[in-house]
Amino acid sequence: MRIPTSSFGALLPAPSSRWPAVILAGLFCGAMAEAYLIPEPPSGDDAAVQVPVIQGTTEVQQVRYAQSNSGALVGYSAPIRMARVASAEAGVVRALVVTEGSSVRAGQTLAQLDDREWIASRDVAVAARDAHGELDEARAELELRTGRLAALERLGLAGHSNPEELRRAEFDHRLANSRYEAALESQQQRAAEVARLDVKLASCQISAPFAGIISEVLKQPGEYVGPTDPAVMTLVDVSRLEVVLLLATDLAQQFEVGQSASVHFQHANQFRPGVVSFVAPVLHSESGTITVKVTVDNSEGQLMAGDTCTVTLGAKPNDDRTASRPAAIDTAR
Repeated sequence: MRIPTSSFGALLPAPSSRWPAVILAGLFCGAMAEAYLIPEPPSGDDAAVQVPVIQGTTEVQQVRYAQSNSGALVGYSAPIRMARVASAEAGVVRALVVTEGSSVRAGQTLAQLDDREWIASRDVAVAARDAHGELDEARAELELRTGRLAALERLGLAGHSNPEELRRAEFDHRLANSRYEAALESQQQRAAEVARLDVKLASCQISAPFAGIISEVLKQPGEYVGPTDPAVMTLVDVSRLEVVLLLATDLAQQFEVGQSASVHFQHANQFRPGVVSFVAPVLHSESGTITVKVTVDNSEGQLMAGDTCTVTLGAKPNDDRTASRPAAIDTAR
């Protein structure tokens, strides 16, 4: 059934009363959308302002940093030293001497590359070094030429030698002396080759550059270690930990090397004293923050690297106030 067009106009309100209703409906919808889409701002002492994620240089790939209204700063702990122990030589891993979690001392052998080829080369070099036939022959010839020249010189003083024969004897003596020196230099080169191969053999033994704990084994026996992938293991020294903070410029300027700090490790739920050991002289170009490091003793091994830490700044080294009374950080800047 076809409804007359005029009937629709009868169903709608008059133009003068229609627009106020539409405007009110739009304002109501906008207010509801704002209430659902905009989160409520944090409140209280534990409210934190998140800083953009920074790409770390350690194995902690991404860390978020925050600052609470109470003045504490949040960062993460890292080993005081960490190294991807690499091989100076290319080759195949023959054996692993340690495993993940092993405690090692500085200079201890961690892994062994296949060195059979170098051992064979060294045996050949040692045999060549110990061969004295060429040197003995050159020495004997030099002694012979030296004696003949001396005899002709004595005859020349008495007027019984031919000058041409004397010049010939002098030439033969110089030639024999050159041959002896060449044989001696060749012997020294063979000894140097043995020493070079000893260095090659030593480089097939991968040693710990410092004392620490093996945190990861990257190569297994039979795998190839090459120039593009020389790392064999990851070694960390956790006898001390560095708490890394990325701070805004105004906060970083309040830190001084040697300044005391109180560090709370969340995972271990322990408070430890720390000392500011580093304040970066440059800004991070991407985040506009400054790196600050606080060193904490971990000789007992109760703390873990990678733990989230809360740092409260203490008195500066030249401050006469008690170091245990933390200095307030102005967070209202």
